[in-house]
Formats: sequence, C-alpha cells, structure tokens
Amino acid sequence: MKKLILGLLIVTPILTCTVSTSGNANGPGVLNFEEFERGIQKRFDVDPQCKLSISIDDAELEIVGWDQSEMAIEGTVIISAPSEEKADEVFNTFSLDGQANEVTMEINAGSIRIETRMFGCSSTRSCHALVRCTIYVPHTALIDLDLDDGQVHLSSLSGRIYVDGDDLSFVINNIRSDEVKLHTDDGRIEGTGVNGHIEINTDDAEITLRESILHGMKISLDDGSVDVETPIFKGEKYSVSSDDADITLRIKGDAHLDIDVTKDNGTFESDFPVKGRLGENEVKGSVGNGGAELAISTDDGDIKLLKMD
Repeated sequence: MKKLILGLLIVTPILTCTVSTSGNANGPGVLNFEEFERGIQKRFDVDPQCKLSISIDDAELEIVGWDQSEMAIEGTVIISAPSEEKADEVFNTFSLDGQANEVTMEINAGSIRIETRMFGCSSTRSCHALVRCTIYVPHTALIDLDLDDGQVHLSSLSGRIYVDGDDLSFVINNIRSDEVKLHTDDGRIEGTGVNGHIEINTDDAEITLRESILHGMKISLDDGSVDVETPIFKGEKYSVSSDDADITLRIKGDAHLDIDVTKDNGTFESDFPVKGRLGENEVKGSVGNGGAELAISTDDGDIKLLKMD
C-alpha cells in the first residue's frame, strides 16, 4: 500500500489525520459494515531536507510547510469493517515510522477480505480505509505520495514534490520548487502562486494555475482543460499536449516565443502578433524576438494565447 517519509520530531496538536471507510451493505450473504475510529498523533525531529513518503489507497491529505525542524502528524483512522475485531486487524496494517531522517506512512487494508455464503450466494468484501491527515513539514522537505483516490492540498513548500495517483484532486498554493511532478488518471488540479518548474500528466483533468511564475512547464492530458497564468522566460520550454482539451495560456509581461502549434479542429487565437506560417492546422513562427520554446498540440479544442498586464 502506501507510505510517508520524514525525519523524527515532537508534534503539537495542530494537525489532523484520519482513515475512513465505506458504509454498510445489506443483502443476502452480505455482512453489515460499520465504521470504527482509531486516533493517531506523532511528532518527529527532522532535518530541513527530510523526506516524507506516503503510500496508501484512499486519502485526504493536507501537507503544510513550516519553519520548524520537525514534522507533526495528527488525525484519525476510520475503518469500515463487519466487527471491531476485523477493524483492529486493518488498523494493525497501518504504520507510521520515522528513521534515518525519513518518515513513512503505510496502510494495507486490502489484504483483509471477508466472504459470506447464504442460500447458494456468496459475497466478498474488503475492509477499507481512508486516511485524512494534516501534516506539518519543513519547507524544504522532499515529498513522495503514492495514492489511489482522494484529495491532496500542498502549501508553503520548496522541496522536490512527486505525487502519483489514480483519481486525485490537487490544490497547490505558494510552492517554490524546481521539480514538481503530478500524475493522476482523473481529477482536478488547482494552483496559486506556483514558482518554479512543473510537470503534470493526467488522462482527464481540469488544470488551473493562477499568479504563477513558471520556469518551464510540461503538461500532458487526454481530455479536460488547461488554463495557466505565467510569465514566459527566455531559454525555457513550455509544452501542452492533449487529445481533446481547450488550452488557454495567460502570459504576463512581454512575450518572446518560438511557437509550434498543431491541431486538427478548433481555433487558434493570440493577443500577440505571430510572425511565420499560420495554417489551418499548424502555426509555426515567433512572437517578439523569440527565445522561449512553446509547443502546443491538440486534436480537438481551442487554443488561446492571452496577454496579461
């Protein structure tokens, strides 16, 4: 399942962490599942560049950078199971450890399965857990998250950030990092005040980044939408590739770009004069003196380059 990594410390009661599971199911041969809570609260003393690694299925995580040399985690584990005994079995698969300046969190509730039989029918269910946590880490901590479903809120961080999931919603605020990599099959990604380089890979998502200063960007998606506000810097690369998405870049300040746009359907609109080849399905040219690389490709969808004051 999943885990968290950071160094050890002592925590104050300012955080929240929970593991919760699905509700009851009734019917022939199907057990009633109830919710059982277990509290968790830990602190770890860590170095500024400690590592937090979390590997779990379902989670609602808030990770906040602070100025202290410690990591603080507090919350609850809510487990859906047919009995308290089974809930304890699930809880015993939960671990939160800190060693060698790494803090890891894991839970493996999927290994506990219950099968019932009645009148020739059978039903198999797994005890399930959802982890909700608020975690305070040093601003420069390294973040590794491996999740299936849930929500992630990251703020006030400047270390390297990797997040991998199936169906996740992200909120990222006040991030200053040269390496932010976000992957989810489906979900929503919203950011404000992102400063650095970002890479996003998703199947179907709505991506919105506001008041950002991106020194490079790589976004790949199948369906959804992209709406990004940033200055463009000479020598940096900015790319968006999509099957079916509307793409809007809100460019702050003077723009000096080398542009390579390909599309099958949809429109291309630019507030900036483009010098070069302006075809129905392809735009190759430059804005201003060029110098930054901008590549956009989409099968269906409208493309807009808008000038922001």
